[in-house]
Amino acid sequence: MTKKLLIVSESHLVKTFVVRTLKKMQEEGCQTQMDCLVTSVKNPADIDFLRPYFNQLHVLPNANKWYHQIPKLRVFVQLVRLLLLGAKLPKYDYVHFQFMHYYYAFLVLLFRLKSRFIYLTFYGSDFNQVGKMRHFFNQLSCSLANTLIAENRVFLNQVQAKYDPNKKIESIQLIPLMPVMENMFKQHATQTRLQAKLFLGFNETDIVITCGYCGDEIMQFDLMIDSLQKLATTGIDGKTIQVIFPMTYGRDFEHNQVHVNQKMQSGNLPFKIYKNYLSNEEVTALRYATDIFVLVSRRDQAASALYEHLLAGSVVITGNWLPYEHLDNLKTNYHRIAPENLTAQLNQVLHQLSEEQTTSLTNFNIIQQLVSWDANKNNWLNLYTK
Repeated sequence: MTKKLLIVSESHLVKTFVVRTLKKMQEEGCQTQMDCLVTSVKNPADIDFLRPYFNQLHVLPNANKWYHQIPKLRVFVQLVRLLLLGAKLPKYDYVHFQFMHYYYAFLVLLFRLKSRFIYLTFYGSDFNQVGKMRHFFNQLSCSLANTLIAENRVFLNQVQAKYDPNKKIESIQLIPLMPVMENMFKQHATQTRLQAKLFLGFNETDIVITCGYCGDEIMQFDLMIDSLQKLATTGIDGKTIQVIFPMTYGRDFEHNQVHVNQKMQSGNLPFKIYKNYLSNEEVTALRYATDIFVLVSRRDQAASALYEHLLAGSVVITGNWLPYEHLDNLKTNYHRIAPENLTAQLNQVLHQLSEEQTTSLTNFNIIQQLVSWDANKNNWLNLYTK
C-alpha cells in the first residue's frame, strides 16, 4: 500500500523551502503520496505554482469578511476553519509541519489522532524572544510529536532543551534543498567573481561589501554603517568600496530602507539598497560578487544567506554572539567578532583581501558536505518511508 504524507505550512514557505526537496525525493524513487494543507496564502499565484507538486492541495476558500479587520478574531476564525478542513482529510502515515508555529498546536492534536508519525520542523531567529504562552503551545505540540527537526544542530539542541529536556523524542538535523544553493552547486566550477560583478553592474575593480540579508532591524544597520563610515572611501590599491544592503523583505523593511539611505548619504561610501525581490539568478550572482559579507544581526539561526556566502568564497564577518558553533566544529574559515571590533576586522580583511579570499575558498567543500542534497537525502528518504 502506498504511504501518504501531508505537509502543513504557509504557501510561500512550501514554495521556497519544501517543493524542491519533495521533487528531488521523487526523482530518487520515493513512492510516498504527497499532499499539502496550506494554512495561509500570501500570494494567490503560489497556489498555481504548488499544484503540480502534490497529489492533493488543500486550501481554505477566501473569506473576506468583516472580522478580518480584527487581528485576534481573524486568527481565531482562521484556526477554526483550518481545524474543520483538517477533520475532513483522510488518515496519513506522516504529517510534517514545516515550519512550526505555536498556533498549530490544535492541528497537531487533530492529526495525532489520524496519523502514524508527526514531524515538527522549527526555524527562525525569534525562538528565544517569544513569550511563555507561545512556548507553552509549542511544548504541547512537541509532547505529541515523534520527531523534532531543525536546520542546524545548535538550534535543534536549543529546541530540545526547551521542549524535551529529557530527550524522549527523536531529533534530527535536516536541511531542505534551496534554489540558490542548487544554482551554486551547478555553477560553482565555472562562475567567477568578475562575471558576477559585471552581471550585477559593478566595476570589475569594485570591492563589494554586502551587509546583512534582509530589511529587518535585527540586522543592526546602525552598527554596520557606523563601522563602515570609519573606513577610507577607497579600498586597497585605489579600488572603490561598494556597500550593498539587500532589504527586500523583513519587518518594517520599507521604513528601514529610508533610514539606511539617509544614514549612508551622510558619509562618503558608494552604496546600493536592493528594494525589490531579486530572482534566484540575481541572488546567486550577488553571493559570488560579494568580496566581504557582514552579518552582525541580533539573533540568527544560520540563515541560508550565510551558507551561500560561505559557498561562494565571500570573506564572512559575523557576530561572536550568534549560534554558529557547528561551523567552528567544521573548521570553517570566517571571522566571529565582538561588535566593537567590526571596524578593525573590516580594515584587517581589506588590507589582506587576496589572502583572505584564498583561505575562504576552502569553505565550499566544508559547506557542501553540510547542505548538499547528497549529504541530506538519506535522512529525508528515511523520514518519509519508514
